[in-house]
Amino acid sequence: MRALFASLAVLLLALDARAEAPAPASRKWTYRGTAGTEADAKPKPLSLSLVEIGRRTLAGRATVDLAVEVDGKRQTREQLAALGLASAPFPVFTQSWSLLLASGAEEARLVGGDQPATPAALKEPMEGASCTWKKADARKKRPKSPRGDRAFGYGKKVGRWPSVCAAFEHPSPESGDFYAIEHCFAPGVGVTRLSFESVWGRFELELVEPPATPDLPAAP
Repeated sequence: MRALFASLAVLLLALDARAEAPAPASRKWTYRGTAGTEADAKPKPLSLSLVEIGRRTLAGRATVDLAVEVDGKRQTREQLAALGLASAPFPVFTQSWSLLLASGAEEARLVGGDQPATPAALKEPMEGASCTWKKADARKKRPKSPRGDRAFGYGKKVGRWPSVCAAFEHPSPESGDFYAIEHCFAPGVGVTRLSFESVWGRFELELVEPPATPDLPAAP
């Protein structure tokens, strides 16, 4: 009987130690750049972070869910608009992001929205806050600006990280609603660049500090 009580005491102590142990810090990617609307004389300096809020498998892909924080505070859609990050008539910078990694690191996909991505969101057109990066594009050079709407991928060094970029340009010389999007990703590191230029406003954010160990998951 004494042995049983001793075993229970050891188990309770172990559970207490586990409960008191601090939770691991959320992985955080910090970006710096500028943002502004068409009403601003020039874009304003901006620093924000994408903070990991969970990991899961979505549509057969390892997925990292991220939320936007400024000064340690989670941002709402209205707060993003006040920062000059939501000036377009369609979503270009959202409060939640999901990074999906394909098997063999051949492809990665970024999906933005008000909430972490759902299977239904993956069926929506890739535009604005969402994009797909393909490993093979890292060997390509950025093409000249197109005359019409065009999506393309290419390799580019962002900061100190060789990255693959996905871009979309909508020249629109007749209607005047020009916009251009460029998002970049470094395998093993994460998203390295998010940018948008348009008649409604612009932002440009580049990674300055990734987590010490990004530890991006391997695809299932």
